[in-house]
Amino acid sequence: MRPPLLLLAVLPGAWAAVRSVRMRYATLYGLIPARHRKRINAELPAERESAAEVGRRTLGRSVAKGRLT
Repeated sequence: MRPPLLLLAVLPGAWAAVRSVRMRYATLYGLIPARHRKRINAELPAERESAAEVGRRTLGRSVAKGRLT
């Protein structure tokens, strides 16, 4: 008679733990693209070859065409 009562007492805590882990996983999985973009944007300006490209993307098409006003 006691094992079913023990199971009923432990079940809500176990369910909450599983739900918490699933929510954390979903959150971290959703942040992967943002972390990737952040890392790329941090590395690009440090590289000499890509600094000009980053500048063109930042300032727009007018710089790429030579029409800076």
